[in-house]
Amino acid sequence: MRQEKQTVLIKNATVVDNHSPHHLKKSDILIEKGIIVDIGKNLKESFGSEVIKEDGLHASIGWMDMHVNVQDPGFEYKETIESSLNAAAAGGFTEVLSCSTTTPVVDSKSGIEYQLMKSRGHACQLHVSGALSQKSEGLELAEMFDMHNAGAKAFYDFKSNVTNSQLLKLSLLYAKPFDGLVMCLPDEIYLSENGVIHEGEISTLNGLQGIPNIAEEIGAQRALKILEYSAHRLHFTSLSTPGAIDLVKKAKQKGLNITTGVNVANLFFTDKSLVNFDSNLKLLPPLREEKVRKNLIKSLISGDIDVVISDHWPQNIESKDCEFELAEFGMISLETTYVMLNTALNGSVWDDRITC
Repeated sequence: MRQEKQTVLIKNATVVDNHSPHHLKKSDILIEKGIIVDIGKNLKESFGSEVIKEDGLHASIGWMDMHVNVQDPGFEYKETIESSLNAAAAGGFTEVLSCSTTTPVVDSKSGIEYQLMKSRGHACQLHVSGALSQKSEGLELAEMFDMHNAGAKAFYDFKSNVTNSQLLKLSLLYAKPFDGLVMCLPDEIYLSENGVIHEGEISTLNGLQGIPNIAEEIGAQRALKILEYSAHRLHFTSLSTPGAIDLVKKAKQKGLNITTGVNVANLFFTDKSLVNFDSNLKLLPPLREEKVRKNLIKSLISGDIDVVISDHWPQNIESKDCEFELAEFGMISLETTYVMLNTALNGSVWDDRITC
């Protein structure tokens, strides 16, 4: 970590900030004691300063990531709060939302306070989501109001669509008085159960159980009907199919308060990357076909998708270096989100319509 007195000079970086007169211009940036003191051309370095000079440098305001799995407490051998925040800072993020698989589950005030306490003093700010149901079992509501008072920013059973429709309805109604944000990953479990890859040509060639598009679409349709009944707000953490995005678009036109994210990997990779059973790219939602990837990019640019997430979900080696069917879902992505997004968008990541 840099000492406070250190001076840093960033050379020839493209500034990405549509509120700045330097927007999309290559400039030098002088930082002293953690504060930007000058932006311009050919700034001179002082004795003892650190000079950062690389091809393709970009500098922007800090980014917010709405989906990071820090897995602390319980799975610190996969990711700690400190290591996740370090990775976030290295990737250009200044704020992240913890959407965690932990043991015990963060379903009470003490769980929220634990994660917030352990993140204190870091340059990257941690926001915490609490579980939607007790132990994330999808049976009974967790202590949502207590967690809200303790600082929880959202409520979410990790990678779950909440198969209990009554629970989803009650959670939306319960969160309404204090404007709590309920999140879910749309899915129809009876269509996706035991699936490990997108259902299509590659799953057939590899002999793997597939996850069809309609699983996400039916899950989204059900959740949207419950949202309409509750008249509150809901966030889909990550959509991967044009059909589900179209449902969200129509719901917005009807006036429903619905937002959605997309995993940056779904904008960059396709299921063809899994021809050789690369378990590092076993993700949930799964990587889809090329035509779907292009459609997701169009939906992002048009605003039908609201936010890009890293979906950072680290695993230990033993959970990935095994048979594909047995490998855990998830990949590390905080430090590479910008590169993947900028590449997927052919260098236009600074488009004013793109949100991260």
